[in-house]
Amino acid sequence: MPDLYFKAYRRIGFWRFPIYTPTPIACHTRWDYACGSGVTLTTTSPFAHTCPPCPPVIAPRHWVLAMAVGYTSLAAIRGTGSDLAATTDASNLGLTSSGSPFGGSLHFRFEFDNTLRPDLNVRYYRLRWRNVASVNPFVDVQSTELRHYGHVVGSSFQIEPYKLGTQPVGSSVNLFEIPPALPPIGQWLIADAVVDTSNATFASAAFAPPAEAGMYEFELTLFDGAGVQVNTNTLGISYRIPKTTDLTTTIDTNDAAALGLVTAGGALLFQLHIDNNVCSAHIDAPILDGVPAGDEWGVLRYGDTSHSVSIGWEASHPNGFARYDFNVKRGINPRLSDSGAVGAPPGAHTLSPSVAFLLESCTVAGFAEVLNVHATATDGWSTQTQYNASDVRAFVLAPPEAS
Repeated sequence: MPDLYFKAYRRIGFWRFPIYTPTPIACHTRWDYACGSGVTLTTTSPFAHTCPPCPPVIAPRHWVLAMAVGYTSLAAIRGTGSDLAATTDASNLGLTSSGSPFGGSLHFRFEFDNTLRPDLNVRYYRLRWRNVASVNPFVDVQSTELRHYGHVVGSSFQIEPYKLGTQPVGSSVNLFEIPPALPPIGQWLIADAVVDTSNATFASAAFAPPAEAGMYEFELTLFDGAGVQVNTNTLGISYRIPKTTDLTTTIDTNDAAALGLVTAGGALLFQLHIDNNVCSAHIDAPILDGVPAGDEWGVLRYGDTSHSVSIGWEASHPNGFARYDFNVKRGINPRLSDSGAVGAPPGAHTLSPSVAFLLESCTVAGFAEVLNVHATATDGWSTQTQYNASDVRAFVLAPPEAS
């Protein structure tokens, strides 16, 4: 059995600072060390900067984890989420578990086993996309992806960007670098929660316009240090998909090949339903006794308070990926409300309250109608509010004018 004594240093600029050199040496020697067992070194040095650990990933050696779009785990997407498989079909493939499509800028999050670079010389990856309904070939995703690292310069702490790609390598173009285990100096840190967790960005608003909404397929492939594509199947690299939707805890994983997501050539394929369409919202003029409220004055004259006011509106989305809420207030007092999923265009809705119900004890009253239509498209972090729509209208109920 060997006897081991450890020292540890941290390099800052041109200087190397000791952060672990305990004495007396005899007291801190691992006598009769059992080979293969772990060793934990504990230090209180101020030069030993630390950061919160990433959630552990449960997977075999040499793994690639296709983890999320934004903060939406692939476990929460139909077609990659194993728990959703039983209820997934052609009508909801690529949607989230809540039925939302994707839209806006999509930041893909991949994690790579640190053994890929030293063991297999696998250093780069490429992400490509295509519209499934088209006959067009795959197109490379081209985006600038960064990681940030911090280090001490003189007496100040400095944060620097490290570019992952895209970049040419050998005869290949538009490759991203698998992040190395350590930065050029100092330590990795998260300066921006989106930037520093993104591995490729697909500008879906530009490349998947509203008229081309539907299913999009993405292909992830790996390359060696010379920029030559490798076959992950022959190298024993395992593509993994999270089993959990919670990315803050231990991440257990599924074998993507067992889910039918890995090709014979060693590429990972998965699909997302993308829809960048804008919602529509319109409030019709209310009608009483066949007479609509005029656009200029908005006044409805009533006689019999038992008669109904027809209040109509249209709330729609070209493909139904939206929800609406409609409210009528008298002054500050809520009188009517309705909400739900939009229907097929034009998405017409009507309520017919009586004049007496709207007025209650009032004789003359002003009303506000407010319609909001919320697109459900998400970039994985949040819904895309730029696709929302709204409308507002006012009207007055008043008795007949004196003759």
